[in-house]
Amino acid sequence: MAGNISNILETVNCPDCIVDGFKGELIALKFYANTNLGEKYCVVVYKENRDSFIITAFFTSKPETIKEGGVWWKMIGSLPGVTVPARTTRAFTYNYTINISSTIIMGLFGEGKIPDPYVGMLKGADIIAERGIWVVPAGVSVGIGVDKGIYKRGENAQVSVSVKNMQNISYNANASVKVYDPINALVFNQSFSLVLVANETKVQGITIPITEGLRDGTYLISVEVDKEGEKIGTNTGVIEVQNIRLGIVANLPSGINASGNTNISFAVTNSGIIDVANAPLRIMLKDMNNAVVWQETKQFNIGVGANTSVQFTIPSFNLSFGKYTMSYNIEYGAKT
Repeated sequence: MAGNISNILETVNCPDCIVDGFKGELIALKFYANTNLGEKYCVVVYKENRDSFIITAFFTSKPETIKEGGVWWKMIGSLPGVTVPARTTRAFTYNYTINISSTIIMGLFGEGKIPDPYVGMLKGADIIAERGIWVVPAGVSVGIGVDKGIYKRGENAQVSVSVKNMQNISYNANASVKVYDPINALVFNQSFSLVLVANETKVQGITIPITEGLRDGTYLISVEVDKEGEKIGTNTGVIEVQNIRLGIVANLPSGINASGNTNISFAVTNSGIIDVANAPLRIMLKDMNNAVVWQETKQFNIGVGANTSVQFTIPSFNLSFGKYTMSYNIEYGAKT
């Protein structure tokens, strides 16, 4: 920084902004269009106490990395040519967007006076005024409603998303609706814009198609609302996708009758959301050498919420003493 002492002093006394350091120090920044290195920000790290002193100073072209510590104060501009005749009142407007609660400090300099960068921006002002501004962060309450809880393939889930503005100011926001399947894969994604009137609720309808390729199980609906990229509200809900949901319980004998027929039965229940017609129940008996000695298939019909019994008769045949294995399953709609 040799040869840039004037830049260092001006940055400390009349910075563009001051940033909090991580160990109690302050960091002043000021932009210079022409330095011995070209366009740069002068950065001065210093302590402000009874023994105020400068720790270090340097130039940078990436001020955003310095500002991560949090901006303490910043010079935002000026109004030139302000005139106020004697015994009169005049109003002037200066527009600036503020996103956090702040204190605005303004200095009025008499004719011929200008801020002295070496003694501070407001030093030498005839009048200084300040006003605190409280910025209330945007906030919403998000609700999710569905037309029913369980869906089958080929249907559409009608989802209503309600967004209530919890503040007494109006603003624009964006909402995204995402749906994740039982293995957490994203299967639906839709966004929409919102104009949120103060203290009012906006309701948006969303149609989620339950396509043939979706798996059975629980699906998570996630809704996030953001304002200018900052999340201000979220909620989640669930829907269930089912096709066929059958239960089977075997009533097996303690052994197989070697000299006669053996009767067995299977209790089948339908806890799904569609009727089942001509579903095949297959049964297979294997001996101790894993050879199939008997098998049979029977079809049955069962309605939603119903139960039925399927009967089988194992005929007599030459049996050897030992352990036999019986397997059974229902296959329907390409699923077991």
